[in-house]
Amino acid sequence: MNYERRKGMFCSGLLFGFWLLVFVAIIPDVIDYSIEYQRPIVPELYKSFPSRITFWWVTPLIVRGYKKPLTEEDCWQLEISERAVHVVHRVQACLEGTINRAKSIAYEKSKTWNKNDSSNRKKTQDENQDLLNRLPSVEIKAIPTSNRKPIVFWRALFLAYKGKLIASGLMKVIHDILQFSGPMILKQVLTFLNDSTAPTWLGVFYAILLGATVFCQTLFLQAYFHRQYIVGLRFRSAITGLIYRKSLKLSNSAKQGTTTGEIVNLMSIDASRFGDITSYIHVLWSGKYHN
Repeated sequence: MNYERRKGMFCSGLLFGFWLLVFVAIIPDVIDYSIEYQRPIVPELYKSFPSRITFWWVTPLIVRGYKKPLTEEDCWQLEISERAVHVVHRVQACLEGTINRAKSIAYEKSKTWNKNDSSNRKKTQDENQDLLNRLPSVEIKAIPTSNRKPIVFWRALFLAYKGKLIASGLMKVIHDILQFSGPMILKQVLTFLNDSTAPTWLGVFYAILLGATVFCQTLFLQAYFHRQYIVGLRFRSAITGLIYRKSLKLSNSAKQGTTTGEIVNLMSIDASRFGDITSYIHVLWSGKYHN
């Protein structure tokens, strides 16, 4: 303040208070960041595009594992979106939204049906009374609960990560196209070898094109599996977390019909199987093109 008075400068007290509060507010974030992120985040997020498509960012970890056995401190921390807490919350939100949407659709259908039924009941009651009296009695049984498919749950999983699934599907399409184009280019190479009058540059072009096709085919295939494995891990974490939450909310009557071993098997074995099968889910539509 004395310096400002001697230099004839005017300082705003409001501005000084603003920057002081900003500085004080930053301190807890810095402390939390230093505590939570003692280990670095997976470098895939900020690496260059060539490093990501060739997985060069994993090289330091491989070299470190070659020099000494890896420990937990040597590994990177997961991204926030890959952690189980975030994955379970995301799938839970999609599941609740899907259930609410299904309930609203069922309510609208029942309301429309009740309205139409009440308006037509008076007209058809007298006409159908004689016919109903002549019909034999029929016992109507409900559909067993075990035959009903949990479509809502699978739809929620798809909605949670449909972007990843669609992107990996496009990569699979490009890989299949390149796989079919390889034999066609090889046919042109054989035609060039049998034709003595063909220019040299044409053979060089076919050779470079064949090598580039195989290289791009490998890149797209590895990128496809990489994305699908990530989606499979997310599905596994979501299923395990949702089953665990559901087990904590079971009533005493529900616990009598379910054992702890069954719940553990659902959380470990069944969730792992579903996570593994996700890597080959696009084979359902692409498999017939390879036969």
